[in-house]
Amino acid sequence: MKAVTKKFGKLINESLTPYPLIHGKKYTIQGTFYTNKTVQWGTIHVTLAYNFRNIANLTLVDEKLNLCDFTVDLLKLHCPVPPGIYQFNYTDTVPKLFPPGRYYAKATAYNEEGDEMMCLMIDIDIN
Repeated sequence: MKAVTKKFGKLINESLTPYPLIHGKKYTIQGTFYTNKTVQWGTIHVTLAYNFRNIANLTLVDEKLNLCDFTVDLLKLHCPVPPGIYQFNYTDTVPKLFPPGRYYAKATAYNEEGDEMMCLMIDIDIN
């Protein structure tokens, strides 16, 4: 289940494989990102919470990242990023220190004025 708000851009044709994620194994996120405004600079706020025994959500990740560094890693583009459609393919490994279970992830991107450009929320299962 995911929810996305889009003010300056949108995410389409996204996929996460394998799903559910496997503890300690590689995963790939692929998709297409569309932006209708130039991204000069910005931040991305990423949070990841773990549902501990259906009692409490424990925040394991709460990071603010430079959006321009993130676009280099994800899209291989340096800021300013002009309006357009961009393909991405990102591979990483599920950290072994994350226990199996249900996670809630949220990533919110802000432009240089602090305006929300896009927000992505997703529930993730790790086996």
